[in-house]
Amino acid sequence: MKTGSLNDELQLQVRKRFSNVETNFWLAAATFLDPRLKKVPFSNKTMVDQAQKRLETEMCSVSVGNLAQSEEPDEPTSIQLPSPNVEPTEEVGLWSWFGKKATEQQRHRTAVVDAALDMRHYTEGKLMTRTDDPLEFWKKHSLEYPRLSVIGKKFLSVPATSVPSERLFSKAGELVAAKRNRLKAQNIDMILFPNKNA
Repeated sequence: MKTGSLNDELQLQVRKRFSNVETNFWLAAATFLDPRLKKVPFSNKTMVDQAQKRLETEMCSVSVGNLAQSEEPDEPTSIQLPSPNVEPTEEVGLWSWFGKKATEQQRHRTAVVDAALDMRHYTEGKLMTRTDDPLEFWKKHSLEYPRLSVIGKKFLSVPATSVPSERLFSKAGELVAAKRNRLKAQNIDMILFPNKNA
């Protein structure tokens, strides 16, 4: 095989196998949240913008859940009771409901703004070196990017390849096909476990 044809074949196989990488949100998010890469590997600006918007949405949902539990709005400690001669009206209930809705919208609006600011600050920061650990980056910068670090840890903990699972299944195939062909599922699991860990 000539060098030119090997090169052509490799390029063909890379295009064939990795042509849809940017459209897969999980891969795009893991790439974007890797502080060594960020937006650099993306060839399609539309795909990186879509991934960024979706990550901002995820950041809002994480922060809203955390804010609802930890940052309750300050409520006055004194309660004003209506005078005994005046009966409470429907408007009190309506205004109470309106106030709760306004508070929820303000929380959401704050989360959206915070998510956008965190994302902008992250993307404008400089890239890490190739040998640095991205998970260590998110651990170290969890106060600087509180919402984004939660999402970063979530997406970067996904295994980059399926090799470990492929090894397990190929090992199972060897056990079932080559050594024995009339095993029960329970026995296959018992044999596979020590072979997997060997």
